[in-house]
Amino acid sequence: MHELGRLSAWLSRPLRAFGLVEIGVAATALGQFLVADAYVALYPALKAAVATTILFPSAILLGGTLPLVSA
Repeated sequence: MHELGRLSAWLSRPLRAFGLVEIGVAATALGQFLVADAYVALYPALKAAVATTILFPSAILLGGTLPLVSA
């Protein structure tokens, strides 16, 4: 998450931002249970789109945590 890396240098409280990003990771991980039902129903037709919807938000937020920790 390139933007969080640049932003972390300017944050006065990067640990707080890290906590908020981790809350976002938890929320998107819990949201995966809701999307998983749609995944089963739409699997043959929209396999890639549903898999992207399930995986990308958590992966993007997790990628942003390392720059915040290193700040």
